[in-house]
Amino acid sequence: MNQSDALNELRRKKEALLTRWPLYAPLVEWLVELLEETELERWSDPGAGPVFNPEEIRPRFDRGLTLFEPASLPVDVDRTWDLYRILAEKTSRRLGSSRTTWLEVGRWPRPRFEALIQAAFEPDSKSLSRLGFEDRSETEAVLLLLRLALRPGLKYLARTAAAGLDLTRWSHGHCPVCGSAPVLAEGGGETTAHKLHCGWCETSWTFPRRRCPFCEKEMGEGLKYLYAEGEAGLRVMVCPHCQSRLKTLDRRHIHEPIVPVLDELASSHLDLAAAGPARNDGDAE
Repeated sequence: MNQSDALNELRRKKEALLTRWPLYAPLVEWLVELLEETELERWSDPGAGPVFNPEEIRPRFDRGLTLFEPASLPVDVDRTWDLYRILAEKTSRRLGSSRTTWLEVGRWPRPRFEALIQAAFEPDSKSLSRLGFEDRSETEAVLLLLRLALRPGLKYLARTAAAGLDLTRWSHGHCPVCGSAPVLAEGGGETTAHKLHCGWCETSWTFPRRRCPFCEKEMGEGLKYLYAEGEAGLRVMVCPHCQSRLKTLDRRHIHEPIVPVLDELASSHLDLAAAGPARNDGDAE
């Protein structure tokens, strides 16, 4: 996909989201503005990108391992840092605030910013605490901007590292490229598999619909869904074993392109459905 197609896809997604959820307009318009910046960065220097040796990583896939471990992802720290500062400035201008944690992060010394990247991929929050993050909302804002700043490099990494590999052979719930957990699933109807989407490198892969991608146990008749009232095509899958939850998009109702960060945040009202009762899988169709 070239730059023009990528930008047009974002605009199509924006219009679809604004039509479906007009109350999300400020959030969607802000995120699309930042995502457009990531697409421009992605194509500003097509020859640049993370350096890795395909002969070293592809045997990992054959052994059922991810191409990269989160701690060893080849990230261009300087380019990520530059893009992070651009995104933070745009966010502050939009919000009318010049004294924010996300702006301060853009002024950190390089080693500390590099430590933030490493901490972002660790499930343990202790690493973030050691970097001085205590306020939850500020931490989430910084991690979102960092995720967007990493997006061009990680998408390039996923595209080039997985080239020529048959991802249908991947049988795990975590991302075959970077090892991250999925943030979305898409499917519809009585299919036995759905497609999972990584929120970091945006790789997608198929996975059995009745198997939990987090604990990888068969969910069977215990599989339940949470719904927001009046929402067609959106629900939260709940594993009966580990209680993990995953937002799912039904392609019979939602037809526009999937953009994980947009779909994840623009459906955040589904998180409120967690307070209500879940329905059995038999009630889902």
